[in-house]
Parts: sequence; C-alpha cells; structure tokens
Amino acid sequence: MVIVIMAVFLTLVIALGVVTLLVVRKRAREGKPVETNYSTLYTLGKILVPFSIVMMTLMFVFQIPFYVGLPFLVIGLTYLIVGRIRINKQKE
Repeated sequence: MVIVIMAVFLTLVIALGVVTLLVVRKRAREGKPVETNYSTLYTLGKILVPFSIVMMTLMFVFQIPFYVGLPFLVIGLTYLIVGRIRINKQKE
C-alpha cells in the first residue's frame, strides 16, 4: 500500500517537473527572463522535511525500508537552506 502511494507521488513529481521544464523553455523562447522564486523553495522545504520524517517513521513502524524517504529529506533540507539563504538577497 505504501509503495503504491509512493509510486503515485513520484509520478506526480515527475509530471510536475516535465510541466515546469516546458514552461521554462517556452518563456526562454519568448525572451522573458526566468527568475527563481526563492520563497517557494523555502515553502517546499518546510513541507518536504516533516513529510519525509513522517514517511520514514511510518515505514520504520511497518517494517518497510525507511531509507526510501531519505531523498525527500535531502531535497527538503536543500530547498529549505537555499530558500532561506537566498530569500533575503531576493528582497534587496
């Protein structure tokens, strides 16, 4: 059951990545600059870190290898750190 949920979540993440790539390419062809919204990265980091901790805890309790949640934790921490560092520079 957990594997199916993770597969659906991973499919949604990949689809979102493809859509984002298409939008960025379209804007690049139009000559519009693509700026990174660092507050969004910070928000995603705040969401992914607790999500990954809960996911790893549930997997540990149900005796499923909990290291499946480690990539989400690493991505969440990276987004959190980059977003927090850059959000101040974006405001200036």
